[in-house]
Amino acid sequence: MDSFRDLVWRLLLEMGIQLKFKGALSDAMPLPKRKYLVPFDETTWNELMTAIDKAKELWKSQLQHAVIRNIEVFVPGDSSLSNEES
Repeated sequence: MDSFRDLVWRLLLEMGIQLKFKGALSDAMPLPKRKYLVPFDETTWNELMTAIDKAKELWKSQLQHAVIRNIEVFVPGDSSLSNEES
């Protein structure tokens, strides 16, 4: 499963706007570069928010799929799920 940060960066790349952003640290979320902050560029900010919203939905979906794959369904009376039989 991808990290949330990686999903956001990947979506910015897919949108073709990754060069408008930088990471404050090597493993940081995207931050608009200074020239898009002063003067404030609402379009760049909206693109970032769009990428974050999409990443949130993708991450939620990935998490749900991972949980579903790892759930063991308990069937009452199914002895194959018992640890030991007497």
